[in-house]
Amino acid sequence: MKLSNCPTLTAVDLAYLAGLFDGEGTAGMHTYSQVRGSSKRPVKKATMAVQMTDPDPVRFFALCFPGSYQSAHLTPSAKAQGYKPVYRWQCSARNARLVAAQLIPYCKNLTKTRQLQTVFEPTRITPSLN
Repeated sequence: MKLSNCPTLTAVDLAYLAGLFDGEGTAGMHTYSQVRGSSKRPVKKATMAVQMTDPDPVRFFALCFPGSYQSAHLTPSAKAQGYKPVYRWQCSARNARLVAAQLIPYCKNLTKTRQLQTVFEPTRITPSLN
């Protein structure tokens, strides 16, 4: 299955992106309350993200895969303490599942590979989410 709006990626591109995710990425399952009428029900949503202080690799991730790119700014107090701005790409649900499927074959960090495989099992994602 091809990701829409995604350029054709070579094996080298995918290996680079998988390595970037191995080092700087996270994947997880987040629970939130979905309200329908007067009732609430817990819904699980799978997400994945890459976050780092160098904007170029994160921008490349955002160019290659659907999701949101956030360029960070620092508060004056954080800047005064010497913190660097952090740039973040993230996606969730179906898009994250498709991205994970493309990266898993190239991931070398076994912990991250297992994390992706566990989070993105087909039965764990609520089908009605985007």
